[in-house]
Amino acid sequence: FLMAATLMMTAAMMMGVPTAWPQVRENLTAWIAHRQPRDMVTEADRSATVSPVNPVIDGRRLVLDDDFSRPTAPLAEMETPDRWLIGFVIDQNVYRMRVWRGFTAWSRLHFVQAAPFRLEADSVVAQETQRGYAGFLTRYYDDANYMLLAVDGEGRFNVMRHQDGVWNTLQPWTDSSAILPAGEHNVLALEDDGQAIRFWCNNVLLFAMVAEPNTPLGDVGLIAGSKSSSSSDVAEVNYSWLKLYELNNE
Repeated sequence: FLMAATLMMTAAMMMGVPTAWPQVRENLTAWIAHRQPRDMVTEADRSATVSPVNPVIDGRRLVLDDDFSRPTAPLAEMETPDRWLIGFVIDQNVYRMRVWRGFTAWSRLHFVQAAPFRLEADSVVAQETQRGYAGFLTRYYDDANYMLLAVDGEGRFNVMRHQDGVWNTLQPWTDSSAILPAGEHNVLALEDDGQAIRFWCNNVLLFAMVAEPNTPLGDVGLIAGSKSSSSSDVAEVNYSWLKLYELNNE
């Protein structure tokens, strides 16, 4: 029940709708009644292909590079009716995440980071679903502890942290001229060097925060979701490539 409540609160918080417990319980009861056996957190079953022999260039070592023409990234492929449809579209060279109203889905890379890293991805929120959003999952330790960093199709960004089962809005939905609208490509970047967490869009720093000292970096992944108020709307986010670097500041 707590897991389901956490997932429902994720959707409510990201959408900016009221999250009073009576309303959450009402929505949660309806959701559980139609819930599929697997929850909304998408898991990948494949192992990552890591290339530790790549040279360090400008303080970065490339460990994963995928343009989705022949996917190597350990991202999930799954479908839950009226919730999400996620997978590789090989003939279009994209990783597509289609998410129904009120849901946030993620797909983890299953790289439990022991070293500072930088994650980059090219994302497009489909033009007809501007209430959709793309972004990153980071500092994932378990379903009660992680962060979500997102940009939507209306030129806004948002950062939230789920810590010990409690939600904190670190950055409410905020306009930024750096974020291109739905239908346009946005290159997102996330860096965590163990001391600070930074989030960019199109080479413009959107958000930075001091990281808690002596804490593991956790897992990372891609996210998608919908803030639409219409039950018929389905947000579509297409990722055309991603790169993961190990940072070497020596």
